Amino acid sequence: MKHLIYKTLSFLVIAIAAQVSSVGAADLSSLRIMTENFPPFNYSEDGKPAGIAVERLLNASEAAGMPVTKDQISVITWARAYKTTLSGPNALLFSTTRSAEREDLFKWAGPIGQNRIVVWAKKSSNFGQIEDISKITDKMVVVRDDIGDQLALSAGVPDKMIIRSSKLEASAKQIQNDRAKLWVYSEIAVPTILEGIGANIDDYEIVHVLSSTDLYFAFSKDVDDALIAKLQAGIDATK
Repeated sequence: MKHLIYKTLSFLVIAIAAQVSSVGAADLSSLRIMTENFPPFNYSEDGKPAGIAVERLLNASEAAGMPVTKDQISVITWARAYKTTLSGPNALLFSTTRSAEREDLFKWAGPIGQNRIVVWAKKSSNFGQIEDISKITDKMVVVRDDIGDQLALSAGVPDKMIIRSSKLEASAKQIQNDRAKLWVYSEIAVPTILEGIGANIDDYEIVHVLSSTDLYFAFSKDVDDALIAKLQAGIDATK
């Protein structure tokens, strides 16, 4: 009798665990969903997430039958969101550049947009076009753990020449206030960021292109493949 009860209880535990796993795999609400201030793809507007990528997530998740609301999305610093997603568990980060360096660090759904990572300088610095970025002799500012940080290192920029800021606006202020001469960030986002700190995009120019890449939703490695496949189907259905 005891043996029968033990077997029955064991079966129930396994069944419940399987059911929980199944629910987790089918519902984005089980994830911590994070983004950063990266206009026009994602940013905070009147205290709520907004932007192209936010709308892509809302539409794709609804099409996939597991709708996400803006209240489920946190807008935080990139460095914090990146670290949280890298370590997991149950994390979703966007908009994330998919690169060779990051390929095996996350699971992916997308693409959801395109992004060109470039090196900016003030026109008054008279850099012209920099052919070999690895030979710079001036300080370069990046957002910590951003794709620009990783691409600069991959391009051979000495680590000692890189200033890392945890916040995007802080990195913009570094070059605006001449603490750095070069700034690595997205071409499409910079005009809005400069306007936000009282700077003028007309005072800046692109002096080097590091990469042109696609943006994705990035998941921590523990997230179930079935959930990601459902969101991917939603992305494909709402292109």
